[in-house]
Amino acid sequence: MTQSPYVNRFERLLEPLQLRLAELQKNLDSIKDDHPDKQKTKLDVLTQINKTKQDIENTKKNLECSKEITIVRSDKVPNKIADHNVWNDCWYDEKRKLFVTHNKYFMKFEDVWKRPHQIQYQKETNDDGIIIKPEQIEFRFGYPSVIQKNSENEDVWFLLPTMTDNMLIDEIVMSRIKPKSQKDAILYRTKAERWITVGTDGFSMCEKENEISDKFGIFPPVPLEELKTLYGRN
Repeated sequence: MTQSPYVNRFERLLEPLQLRLAELQKNLDSIKDDHPDKQKTKLDVLTQINKTKQDIENTKKNLECSKEITIVRSDKVPNKIADHNVWNDCWYDEKRKLFVTHNKYFMKFEDVWKRPHQIQYQKETNDDGIIIKPEQIEFRFGYPSVIQKNSENEDVWFLLPTMTDNMLIDEIVMSRIKPKSQKDAILYRTKAERWITVGTDGFSMCEKENEISDKFGIFPPVPLEELKTLYGRN
């Protein structure tokens, strides 16, 4: 089986994180009882250890999910961009060190078009994608994402690419429909229409999301053909 081109990104990140964790543990062990500021120093190192452990956990999760990522390449993506830097209509421009997305969710914010670096990018490339700086990005389930507000005004990670059916793996869909915790919750936009509505709050799903929710028994299962009849889609 050919290895996914996305895997190397997270393999490269994992080793230095593990080395950093080992070094921090040594630093913690080396703090002597007679250290003049023992408690504060230990707390500082423990904070760094916990952060590094979380980074390792996230990187391992990204690594596993990246093995399942299918290469989907929108016609918006410049030919020179390598496959491992492309996620449908989102890509990483190595030359400019910028992420670019054509996800319509991000295009609706008027302020982003007024940013100096956005204006400069469009002048240089003649591309109308939205650019995001790497320091704003965190990878979730193998995909680049940024913090946005959900309907409850909580911070949540929003995936940069528009997700197609074959990009929607179980972990991604479940983290939208029924996340394990708030820190695991994500949002994303799908290319397929979300025409299946469940619950009283108008929660909607596309057919692929409905298929995955059925697999995990999240909502009372209704055969797809019955749903199509109900929504007049036959």
